[in-house]
Amino acid sequence: MFAQKHDFPKKQRIADKKDFALSKATGKRFYQHDLFLAKSKNTCGFARLAVVASRKTGNAVLRNQWKRQVREVFRHSKLQASDYVVVLKPSIKEQNKTSVALQVKQLFKQHLMEKDNKSNVA
Repeated sequence: MFAQKHDFPKKQRIADKKDFALSKATGKRFYQHDLFLAKSKNTCGFARLAVVASRKTGNAVLRNQWKRQVREVFRHSKLQASDYVVVLKPSIKEQNKTSVALQVKQLFKQHLMEKDNKSNVA
């Protein structure tokens, strides 16, 4: 009847500056062509996300579209309780929304495969 609610609650955002800086500085990094992911553990019990898009990635409309795209993929991904910081590189402005969504999915998949490889080795 009603449209499904697609929100990104505040509790799933990395809002504290020190958490953000810690994730970015000490987190495990995963790279794709136009973006990278920094992941670090948290004590919240659920996954949190921050998306960074500088002015070099395009005008405000484009930056917000990219960030919405990343948040949507994050929302549909079943990720472990960690802090995730996704940084968009300036080269992203040559991409379309579909290819960006695909890169983000591959980035999260890369993270999950790395996690699975560690559990198989242990």
